[in-house]
Amino acid sequence: MAEKERKISKKTRAEILLEDLAPKIDLILEGREVTDNKIDRLEKKVDANKAELEKMIVESNKTLRDEVKRVEQKVDVMDKKIENVKTELSQRMDRLEEGQKKLEEGQKKLEEGQKTMDKKIDKLDEKMTKRQDEIEGKVDTVYQKVIIGH
Repeated sequence: MAEKERKISKKTRAEILLEDLAPKIDLILEGREVTDNKIDRLEKKVDANKAELEKMIVESNKTLRDEVKRVEQKVDVMDKKIENVKTELSQRMDRLEEGQKKLEEGQKKLEEGQKTMDKKIDKLDEKMTKRQDEIEGKVDTVYQKVIIGH
């Protein structure tokens, strides 16, 4: 009988342990279910946030592409304006160089004209001096005739 009592008492101990563990196991299972539900809700939130972030990224990329395109267009306009200014400056420079050449040619002509005028003035001066000498000679002759011959 002692064996039977031991078996009963062993059985009873196992039953007692099981009875004691059953609520704990239920609690663990309940906690697991609550945790699973929380994980599911968090996954849904993460998925929603991910979708919203992806949408924001797509919108941001579109905005960025539009802005880059706008800036590139402005750069193209500025490049054209710069090219026009370069062309205009080049044309002005060409005209200035042509004007400079004409001025230099005019300066040369003026210098040549001045030399020619100086030569003519020198010749006229010589003629005037010679003529003056002739007149003075004639005046002297007439004076001598009038005063001496008188």
